[in-house]
Amino acid sequence: MRMATFTTGPYIEMATALGTLVTLKIEHDKTGEHQVLWRLPLTNDGAIAHVSIDDCEQYVRWLFDNQERADGMDLAMTIEHVHYAELAAAFEHVTGHKAQFINISSEERWKDGPMSSRGENASGVQVNKGEPDSMTVRENFTGFWHLWRDSGYNKGLIKRDYKLLDAIHPK
Repeated sequence: MRMATFTTGPYIEMATALGTLVTLKIEHDKTGEHQVLWRLPLTNDGAIAHVSIDDCEQYVRWLFDNQERADGMDLAMTIEHVHYAELAAAFEHVTGHKAQFINISSEERWKDGPMSSRGENASGVQVNKGEPDSMTVRENFTGFWHLWRDSGYNKGLIKRDYKLLDAIHPK
């Protein structure tokens, strides 16, 4: 019996969608001009190993087509370790709209971020807050941010094999 797993990360599409963990905000700057802001507890050195929904099929297909090589493999897919200061600069360059990444603390994020109203809820299905093995949404996603904060430049906690990923899907 052969087995392989397929690991993804947060979708890059979430970076420009509303109501996600990496939701952008559109605000007015001091001159009254609109600007796009990503306020995340990530630091300039932190990065999220984003995936593209559309690319997943190429990697899963490769697992089926290369069963002997993939046996026992965890194919951890990503398109790039995305540093949000670079994403903001690219967004501004391509769209012509002001954009900026602002590093904030976890406490600030939980004060008024997109999931702040659910922060103290139990994290999980059929889990009651206060059970010995439960955690809150805030505890769960604070850990999420710490992982990415410490994963910049493919050197930290979350690493990907870009040589393999590019060989599988060079586009």
